[in-house]
Amino acid sequence: MLTLNQTAALGLLAKQETITPGEVAHRLRMQPQALTRTFAALEDEGWMRRLPDPSDGRQSLLTITAAGREVLADEMRPRDEWVAAAMERELTTAERDLLVVAARLLERLAEVDAAVARTEAAVDRASTEAAAERVRT
Repeated sequence: MLTLNQTAALGLLAKQETITPGEVAHRLRMQPQALTRTFAALEDEGWMRRLPDPSDGRQSLLTITAAGREVLADEMRPRDEWVAAAMERELTTAERDLLVVAARLLERLAEVDAAVARTEAAVDRASTEAAAERVRT
């Protein structure tokens, strides 16, 4: 069974081709240091890989493995089945349709947040590089 942090991190990795540890932390509203053990455990299990960032040698990129996708699907299956059964049993067709629309809107908002996180990460990298350049000169 995955921890909540592992499930959340794998869920993000499943949606992204690659993502930095800092971006994962930002999207989960956590400090990067709080996810250090989570990333190590995911990597030890073979559910995630770290790749060197081709544009920044100091940075790594995270990616989910096939085994990670499988363990995430196994973790989510009972929850998905429970929610689907509860929706079928408790909600009208119109209410279920409304939830489909609401889910799409939430996904759009999440994508906006992801774009902001990528922009903030790029600004942070540029700022760090500029500071390093000032120190060198």
